[in-house]
Amino acid sequence: MLLHDIGRSRTHSIRHVVHGALIARRLSLDNRLVDIVHNHIGAGVPKLEADALGLPSEDFMPRTLEEKLVCHSDNLVGSRGRHPLERSLSRLREKGAHAAADRMVALHLELEDRLGIDIDLLVTDGTDIKKAKVL
Repeated sequence: MLLHDIGRSRTHSIRHVVHGALIARRLSLDNRLVDIVHNHIGAGVPKLEADALGLPSEDFMPRTLEEKLVCHSDNLVGSRGRHPLERSLSRLREKGAHAAADRMVALHLELEDRLGIDIDLLVTDGTDIKKAKVL
């Protein structure tokens, strides 16, 4: 979804999801799109961790398949293009965010299972989705 980072027009901090959801609501976007914008950081942030990250005390966990796809796709793409899951995991672990890293692995495995493809092949070598190894 192209608008998932619309909140970056206000800030480049983690709070871009809060600003983005507000913008999406003001634009009268469908609530399903607002939820994608709101819940796309990391592999989600539970309410108990939100405050420590400077977020409002609310749940930022992706629930629908669409939310999970946008959320995880965002984890595997950076300013230099696609990168393997391990790069995102390393960054989280270096910050001591082990629970977030565990959530990211779980999301990755869930999506591979639901989609029936090896996501790592799509990311690391640019394999076309039609050629990706079916699990």
